[in-house]
Amino acid sequence: MNQNRKIGPKRGKRLLVTLPVALFTLWATTAAADTPQFRVGVLEPMASEAGLALERQRWSLGTSEGWIWRVTLPRTGQIKVLAAEAVTSFERFLPGDPGPWAVINGGFYDRDGTAMGLVVADGIEYGAFRRGGGSGVLELRKDGPRIIHHSAYAPGATQALQSIDRIVANGVTLVKRRSGARRAARSAIALSEDTIFLILAAQDESLSGSADQVRVNFAAGSGLPLWALADYVATHTDARSALNLDGSVSAQLAARIDGKNYAIRAMRGTINAIAVRP
Repeated sequence: MNQNRKIGPKRGKRLLVTLPVALFTLWATTAAADTPQFRVGVLEPMASEAGLALERQRWSLGTSEGWIWRVTLPRTGQIKVLAAEAVTSFERFLPGDPGPWAVINGGFYDRDGTAMGLVVADGIEYGAFRRGGGSGVLELRKDGPRIIHHSAYAPGATQALQSIDRIVANGVTLVKRRSGARRAARSAIALSEDTIFLILAAQDESLSGSADQVRVNFAAGSGLPLWALADYVATHTDARSALNLDGSVSAQLAARIDGKNYAIRAMRGTINAIAVRP
């Protein structure tokens, strides 16, 4: 990562000096005066096939540490919303073919087990648009995928998912940093001009299992605040937009790449999911 600093004025202007990349290969840092430092380590490749890649990297926030997993693929890849009539096991959304593919949990659901907003899968509406269902909508039309404010949504998308909330727009975080913000396991989908990102973050103390088969257990106060997830997308990816997905005990991600299964599973099911393929 390049880091810039300003040095003393010269002829009424400040000079911008770029420090060498080699000085900052391990940690990239974002900080705020009233919040702990959020740091992210280097990316570790886990698997790749046909343009679909799975990576992971360490994060720290004050004294807490954990992992971020992310799937990337070209924006020309396929995005599909997977829907159910009621909350169901995440495994039911996973394809049975050899892949490559990846699936992440979808949007939020109400106490009665119904989706908290718009859900459209293959042109069929499984959940109605709700103003209180979240500020963001992932939609897929003929010109490709977009993450938009809900006020810009119009019927006609072949795939659509409303969630709480948009966290990045035009490459800038929409979430204000604040001390004491609620922490939880987090998941999101993000889009750059060229890339689709599926992202999941969880804290060490809530994790069990092996490197490629991870279990996210509930631990009160464990995980990232939403502002840190938004900062990660805005600062450590080239994504221009991002949508927060249902997290905590529903945050989960699975992939089949090069004939091998990878999974980060949570304690509860979900009512929908997002699948991607090259």
